[in-house]
Amino acid sequence: MASNTERLARLERRLVERDRVIEIAIAPWLADIIATAPSEPEAGRVPSAPAPEPRCNDCGYVIPRRARFCSGCGVAVAEPSR
Repeated sequence: MASNTERLARLERRLVERDRVIEIAIAPWLADIIATAPSEPEAGRVPSAPAPEPRCNDCGYVIPRRARFCSGCGVAVAEPSR
């Protein structure tokens, strides 16, 4: 049975090898993109808010797009105006 020092040395070798593999896996052009990626949104640019989810008027269940009936209560969904 291996002693704790042998286990520790084996673990350290595996960690060094794993770090080397990770360094090799990142292509230089990808490293440049990661380094120059903006961490904050650009000033003056307002992020768009997600569209509100359509809900059933009867039970409040979220209605998938193009649904004809509510999955929660079965009530017919009003057709969207064209």
